Amino acid sequence: MDIRQIKCFVAVAEELHFRRAAERIGVAQAVLSAHVKRLEEELGFPLLFRTTRHVSLTQVGYVYLEEVQAVLAQLERAVEKATIAAHSRFDNLRIGGFDAALIWFLPPILHQFQALHPGIQLRLTEGAASGIQIDELSRHHIDLAFFRPPTAREGIEWETLI
Repeated sequence: MDIRQIKCFVAVAEELHFRRAAERIGVAQAVLSAHVKRLEEELGFPLLFRTTRHVSLTQVGYVYLEEVQAVLAQLERAVEKATIAAHSRFDNLRIGGFDAALIWFLPPILHQFQALHPGIQLRLTEGAASGIQIDELSRHHIDLAFFRPPTAREGIEWETLI
């Protein structure tokens, strides 16, 4: 089963007409029919009642339609979000730190950063221990961390500030 088969079925189910469904999604009617037929064969049950003049959904077809419409909508949202992320500027910086860094060292640095980059939102997270900050970096829950001792964890680069 592939996404084309599902999209063909959805078009037929919504139009209740093979020719209009084929025109809607831009494929030949024979191709659309073949995709729907293969989908039904793979599933092992009919989704549509067909006559030469009429198309309607089976009871199973109604259930399947509802579920695949939700899946297709979720897939569209995923594509939209990924497209926005791929084409948008970096607009969010997640920073982790321990109390001394957040209280004494970061405020002037963050103030200067915000003046230079007003469109970037800064999100601060306090971590009780350096190990927590390193774990958060490793899991990509934060983008930048201020922690005490150096680390040798793979994938994490560090620099001594003070």
